[in-house]
Amino acid sequence: YARHIAEGYGPRWNLSGTPVEGFSSPLHMLLLAALAIARIPLVSAARIVGFASHTVLVAFLWRFMKRRDGDVAAALVSALLIASWPMLIWDLGGLESTLFAAMLAMGTLVTLEYIETGRRIEIVSGGALLGLAAFVRPDGGLVAAVALLACLAMGHALTLRRRVADVALAAGVCALVVLPWEIFRLAYYHAALPNTYYAKVYGIPLYWRVTTGLAYWKLYIRGAPNLVLMLLAVGIALLVKRRVNRFDADGARQYARIGQ
Repeated sequence: YARHIAEGYGPRWNLSGTPVEGFSSPLHMLLLAALAIARIPLVSAARIVGFASHTVLVAFLWRFMKRRDGDVAAALVSALLIASWPMLIWDLGGLESTLFAAMLAMGTLVTLEYIETGRRIEIVSGGALLGLAAFVRPDGGLVAAVALLACLAMGHALTLRRRVADVALAAGVCALVVLPWEIFRLAYYHAALPNTYYAKVYGIPLYWRVTTGLAYWKLYIRGAPNLVLMLLAVGIALLVKRRVNRFDADGARQYARIGQ
């Protein structure tokens, strides 16, 4: 599909007949097409997108964790992500996994900060990033819905009306990110959903999909790489943060006594 765009045929597999949307990652495909137009070989282009997404996510998490939890937490999280062999495999593998992980993680974290701060800029920015995640893969829309509902239920904005307005605005921004492609899909493919939906989901019983998904998660938890290291890193970061906070509180009390 990306090669055909670069060659001027449009996002289609077959050069004759009715075009079919046989992919589920429009943004990834468009990025590859842009690099192909710049005369970068497609295999190299896919790896550039993967490594660039990985790098952006590491940089984002470093700054995010450093601001919230300090240098130790930022270093631990960044090191684990840099050394994550599934991420490295997909950097080289060429699929959209790393790009999806980056957009999803950044969008979710920025959106959920709204719960603590109540600042509109965070939920709107997070909505835009989650819109990009949904543009990478349609699964991102489900995560966006859950994150925004969490903001509505638990946000610290002063009133429910304010939270409803903020969540509606963020949802609108999220929808605006994917709306141009949805319009193009209807006009070009004459379908509301990609063909992959009908190949992978349509007609398959919901019970079977849910049980298979749960079995998949069970296998992942059993064999997840670095899971113990990640839990250890989180524990260390929380312990360090707790001790630092206790030290700060003790110092404040001592300072108050001296002032008295």
